Amino acid sequence: MTYPTYGALVSKVQADYDIADENFISAAELLTLFNEGIKDVERIIHELHHEDKYFLVNGAITLANGTSDYSLPADIFANKIRTIWYENGTRKYEITKVRDIKDVKWSATGNSYEFLLINTTAGIKLRLYPTPTESGAYVKLFYVRECRRFVASTIDATNTLEIPAGENLVIQHVKRGCARKMRNPNMIAMEDGFLTQQLDLFQASLKEMVPDTNNLVPLDLNSYVSQGMLDIYNGGY
Repeated sequence: MTYPTYGALVSKVQADYDIADENFISAAELLTLFNEGIKDVERIIHELHHEDKYFLVNGAITLANGTSDYSLPADIFANKIRTIWYENGTRKYEITKVRDIKDVKWSATGNSYEFLLINTTAGIKLRLYPTPTESGAYVKLFYVRECRRFVASTIDATNTLEIPAGENLVIQHVKRGCARKMRNPNMIAMEDGFLTQQLDLFQASLKEMVPDTNNLVPLDLNSYVSQGMLDIYNGGY
């Protein structure tokens, strides 16, 4: 799979708009527009519930004796934790969310950990109950990370768009931004129309990108079984 570089995408927009030698839009503005385009792609992926196909990663939280609050991974998207568990040698168990906040007062050293997400003045923290009395990277998790953003370099070969299928959508977002900067109503209307087309095409490409035959609700055949009619249902005589 080919991942388009930021430099190639910038060159494409500059060539299409013939602005390579112009200075009406700065490099910083272009970078902002491209990253806004990535947010469009990311939003659609989440709306169609494909984030686990693209952005699911695993990580660990290192416990510290006497510390109950822990920062979430820096690249987590909207605090989307898929699963979290404790693993220390042969001792493994799922760390579940506290079901009733009133129960935390009964939490005691030696109990299995539970967690809550707390919005402190220092930001969102994962608070463990009971407070750990051990140190080590014993808390493991799978979570949904943010889509990688572009950095300013147009020559860094690793500065790439990690969702190649969204390339045209990202480019069109930038072109629409350039048209608005030019303040040309006809051009704005045209690029708005093209952006809508690219949004629709990208959404359509995701909807059945990975066919899943395990998405049907199993039939309840209990009535056939109880009446001895399962063979009839299956086409037997």
